Amino acid sequence: MDDTALALGALSPFELQDELGRYAAKADVPEVLDAGKGQPNWLATTPRHAFHLLGQFALGEAERGVHSPDAGWYPELDGIAERLTDYVDKQDDAPGAMLLGAVVDHGVTALGFDPEAWVAELVVGILGDRYPQPHRMLTHVEQLAHQYLLVTHGVPASAPGRFRLFATEGAAAAMSYCFQSLRRNGLVGPGDKVAIGTPVFSPYLQIPNMAEFGFEIVHVEADQSAGWQYPMGELSKLLDPDVKAFFLVNPGNPDTRSLGPDELRTIKEVVAQRPDLIILADTAYATFVDGFDSLIAELPRQTVCVHSFSKHFGATGERLAFIAMHEDHVIDRLLREQPPGERGFRAERYRSVTDDLDSFAFVDRVVADSREVALYHIAGLATPQQVKLALFAGFALLDEGKAYLAMTREVLERRLHALLEPLELDMPTGADTHYYTLLDVVELARRRHGEAFARWLLVSQHPLVFPIHLAERYGVVALPGRGFEATSWSVRVSLANLADDAYPRVADAIHATIDDLHTTYTDGGT
Repeated sequence: MDDTALALGALSPFELQDELGRYAAKADVPEVLDAGKGQPNWLATTPRHAFHLLGQFALGEAERGVHSPDAGWYPELDGIAERLTDYVDKQDDAPGAMLLGAVVDHGVTALGFDPEAWVAELVVGILGDRYPQPHRMLTHVEQLAHQYLLVTHGVPASAPGRFRLFATEGAAAAMSYCFQSLRRNGLVGPGDKVAIGTPVFSPYLQIPNMAEFGFEIVHVEADQSAGWQYPMGELSKLLDPDVKAFFLVNPGNPDTRSLGPDELRTIKEVVAQRPDLIILADTAYATFVDGFDSLIAELPRQTVCVHSFSKHFGATGERLAFIAMHEDHVIDRLLREQPPGERGFRAERYRSVTDDLDSFAFVDRVVADSREVALYHIAGLATPQQVKLALFAGFALLDEGKAYLAMTREVLERRLHALLEPLELDMPTGADTHYYTLLDVVELARRRHGEAFARWLLVSQHPLVFPIHLAERYGVVALPGRGFEATSWSVRVSLANLADDAYPRVADAIHATIDDLHTTYTDGGT
């Protein structure tokens, strides 16, 4: 098995995940338990019902007075708000009808939308027969998503300025777009340092290492013994003027805590000395932390926020996310301060979009770069997806959505307890999402069979021996921590994607694997 572990050690994290899945599929077990995936097994149904109900109304509007089979026309928008109200009233028993009406009303009463313009945007958007306009995000959808951003990220409504949002095809696309535009605008180039908070979602370790980027990676390492907080000594690496940007996932993956007050204070102190530091934060798990205090709340002019709707709403296949940047952002200042030669080069790059480079914010350059500038006129997330994003955001802001979120949090906590209790581990404290857990295999071995056995594992065995045996013998997939720049002898278990009763069985399989390795140890194996 050691030879197998050595061979698999050369694989990328996702290749390794696939291999472990193949091993698990061949195990002589009643059911494979794949705890390696972060896709939740819940999904928000009410906003989806509202989406399809709106779609039926929109199709009816497109087919009004039409006599050609299979065809419709651009809808007549005069009076469309009143017609939608009448339609929803007649569908009051239909799932999603109440939410659809409530989201429309919320836009009018809470955000001051003109009813005709708001409903027209939803109807035309869901029909998908027009390019996105504005390209960054539909006007009313952006304003609703802006309110969602403030509420979920702890930004006071009274905070000065606004955030510009760009709707994207998921967080992975958003982060890729950001890195591409940072490079193309001369803000980070080959040989520059980019700091990454680790452990972290494995693809984010690979993006900056792509040949076209050529960044030097600086690891800012969280301390497992301190509840995965970043020690001050690690955060002080950001004081290096050669570090152009700091990327992190907050709340974390695979660790699941959010930045605490001391860490936020230290980062703010770093920024006071490094006002040119760019921070990129992935906040996909923000909604699972009650009272989440985000970096865009603390450092709005420094932070580029990428937020995904995948986890909260059970929408990984929808590819819904947005980039949020404050209208007074350090990146835009850095762009204005570039030497004339560089500014001239960028002016030429974006000439087909604008002749006023100073007013062309970085987030708008990201939009243009996402379509190689030349295709800017057709940039933007598909409008039906933007409408669904709006319904998700509206749902989250209303009482029905709050009850749904409380349910998902309770499910995660219950599953984590079901896993940790048989392993005789304590529940994490503090601001934690409970979405994943990182298990220290050596510590579990020490607790179960003593110090000598734990030391033998460290000295004599390859770290991948544990997840390979767990998959091969017991049909359980857990991702090795090495793929996240966590400790080699750790494994990540997702609490989101298996049934509640699976987690005690995962715990039993973990103990059984440790016992099997202990048998090898007592038999004098190597």
